[in-house]
Parts: sequence; C-alpha cells; structure tokens
Amino acid sequence: MRRDMMAYFQALGAMCDRILPVFATALDMPRDFFTPFFQNEAHANLRFLHYPPQPADEDNLFGQAPHTDNSFVTALARQDVPGLAVRLPSGEWFAPPVIPGTFLINLGNIMRRWSNDRFLSTPHGVLNDSGTDRYSIAYFHSPNVDSVIECLPSCVSADNPARYKPAVYRDLVLDFYRANYFHQKGHRSEAAALAGAEE
Repeated sequence: MRRDMMAYFQALGAMCDRILPVFATALDMPRDFFTPFFQNEAHANLRFLHYPPQPADEDNLFGQAPHTDNSFVTALARQDVPGLAVRLPSGEWFAPPVIPGTFLINLGNIMRRWSNDRFLSTPHGVLNDSGTDRYSIAYFHSPNVDSVIECLPSCVSADNPARYKPAVYRDLVLDFYRANYFHQKGHRSEAAALAGAEE
C-alpha cells in the first residue's frame, strides 16, 4: 500500500504543480511566479478520510464540520457516495456533481491571503446520510515552509489595500494549528497529553 500511496502522492503533487501557472496568469502575474515557492520540499500531505453513516434527522451533526483548508489548493478525487458540500459566496450550500475522471479543486486560505481575497478559500463540510461508509483521500498542496506570503502586487491598489501583512508560511501553519487543535490550545485530556509528549 505504501508504494501505491507514494506514487499517488507524487502524481498529485505533479498535477498541482502543473496548474500553478494557471493561477498565476489568472492573478495577472508572470506564469512562473508561484513555481519557486513550491520547490525544495513544498508543504504537501495526503489525508485518508473515513465518514461512517450518520442519522439524517439529527441537527448540527457533521462527519466534518464546515471549515476552510489552510492549503494553497486541495485536490480531491470524487466517488459516488455523496456527502460533500461547498458553501457558495451567496451562503447557499451546494453538493458539487461527481464528474468521472476529474478532481475537485478547493482553494485554501493561503490562496486567499496571496490574492488579497480576490480568490476566496472554499468553505466545505461533509454530512454522510447516504446509509453507507464514505471514504476519500484529500491532497493538500502548499508552498515550502520558509515562503513569505504577501498580497500580490496585481491584487493591491490604492482603492484595494493589502488586507494581510506579509507572513512566513510556517508561522501561518502554526497559528492555524493553535487555533484549531485542542493539544495546541492547552486542552487537558489524555490525547492532548500524548500529543504533547511527542513534540
């Protein structure tokens, strides 16, 4: 399994690298602008996710509560078991259709920051009321940890000043973890103690 997953990880990394020029062009930057940020060990990871069936009639129950990813982009191969929903800018929740042979690409918080909110990170969540198990493998593609993330000059003007100060990606990741994970917030539990012992 390790061999197959490493091959999949590398293939998704190469795919996401190939679309970097598309994002740069869309943001009125040189095609190769993002490339150096993703060289020399980009921050990428693959997460195996399992969503057991859930009762459909219980309020405020999620397999994955609504959130945005802290990545540049997230690539997700789709399957036939429904459950994923994304929130549109209007606030409406939308279940993206499954198109065979395609990936769903979510923009993350790093893209939002770089583009000065021109491109927004995609709120999404999972509610598995299908009656069967749902599995997915999410790939998170982000720049190397030493990258300075600064609002792009093409996304800033006198009428649209930078909404974010320049920040090192490593610090942004640590801030995200501290805000979202119990063991980073001083939560007292057996799991938090184990996590703290491993640091």
